[in-house]
Amino acid sequence: YGEAVMLPKPGKDLSKIENYRYITLLPVLGKVMERMVKKRLEAVTQQKKILKDIQCGFRKNRSAEDSLMCLKQEASYALQNGWILAAILIDIEGAFDNMLHRKMVGGLVTAGIKGQMLAFLNDYLIGRKVKVRV
Repeated sequence: YGEAVMLPKPGKDLSKIENYRYITLLPVLGKVMERMVKKRLEAVTQQKKILKDIQCGFRKNRSAEDSLMCLKQEASYALQNGWILAAILIDIEGAFDNMLHRKMVGGLVTAGIKGQMLAFLNDYLIGRKVKVRV
């Protein structure tokens, strides 16, 4: 459970809902639990080699800059070899909010996440409630 606070985007028409962004305020205990689960998931994904080596998102000690460096290296290699290189970059607005959380939990099962970790994530993701404060 969290409380969403709506913040107006500067210089936008405030009569339209899309011109607000929200942040969710979580109880301190919830934030502590999220950090614990994140660390555990990082360890499990690394141990089971669930993520590809090239993936930078959601990985410890990796960042967007690392992704850009990989892209630059691939582009340089392609140019040196006379190849054609194409890149498709997608930013999906509200991806997490619009994701089918049951499918996400199914993906965790497929990846080998089980037991208490899976039960916690299932409870955490499915049927979440948010109180909106305007």
